[in-house]
Amino acid sequence: MHRWRFEDSDEPVPVTREAVRRTAELVLSKQFDPVADVEAKHTVCTLRDFLLALADAAESDLDTGRVVVREAVKRARSLADSPLGSSRADARRAARALCDVLTLLEREGWSEASSAGKEIAGA
Repeated sequence: MHRWRFEDSDEPVPVTREAVRRTAELVLSKQFDPVADVEAKHTVCTLRDFLLALADAAESDLDTGRVVVREAVKRARSLADSPLGSSRADARRAARALCDVLTLLEREGWSEASSAGKEIAGA
C-alpha cells in the first residue's frame, strides 16, 4: 500500500500494514482519551484513507468472488464513505472497523508483499 505525501512530493510513500494497525490500536487505547473531539478530525480522515487504501489493495490482490472478501471490501468502503463526524467516538468506530477488516483480509491470504508495488492514493 502507498499513501500520497501531502505537499512535499508527487511520489507515493509506503504505508505498511504495521503502521495502519498501530494507528488503529493507538486510537482504541487509553492514550487517545485526552484528545479533544475537535482535534480528532485529522485522525478520522487518516483512518478513512487507510480504509479506502485497504479496500483498493484487497480488491486487486484477493479473489473478490469470495463472499467474505467482497463483504470486507464493501464494509471498508461503506464506512469510509459514510458521514463520519470528527469526534473521538467517530475515530474509534473507524479504528475498530479498520482492525476488523485488516484481520479478516489477512486471514483470507492478503499479503503486503503482493500489493507492495502498487500505488494507492490516499489523502
